Amino acid sequence: MAKTYGRLSELNSGLVKLRDNCRDMDEDYGRVINSFMSLTAADGEAHMKEKAPWRDSDGNRDDRTPGETRAALFTATNLAGPHKSILFSHGVEWGIWLEINNHGKDQIIMPTVAVMGKKLMKSLRGSLRLVRKG
Repeated sequence: MAKTYGRLSELNSGLVKLRDNCRDMDEDYGRVINSFMSLTAADGEAHMKEKAPWRDSDGNRDDRTPGETRAALFTATNLAGPHKSILFSHGVEWGIWLEINNHGKDQIIMPTVAVMGKKLMKSLRGSLRLVRKG
């Protein structure tokens, strides 16, 4: 059975509450959140590349470069508007099979989302103090 991350629903509800509570904030807090999101995305990409549980090899195939799968892991942010997101993804077409084969033994996306989500929420605690009202 694949690993489950039940606390992600708790994390999602926390993000929704945060969004709702921050609607009245100035653009300054939006910039603070954007910087935290960008840092989390960069940390998430490094985390995926460092902690990926598979051994990167070419599998004796001529169409793959050794290390290509790990190197192709990436994150992308969407910081436009009130809804902000970080995309965690494989950059190779066979990446999905690492996530679902062997009951999720080699998955890296969801474990990284869970780790980085908790880290992001923890870093946002007290972040309203970073916004200075003029």
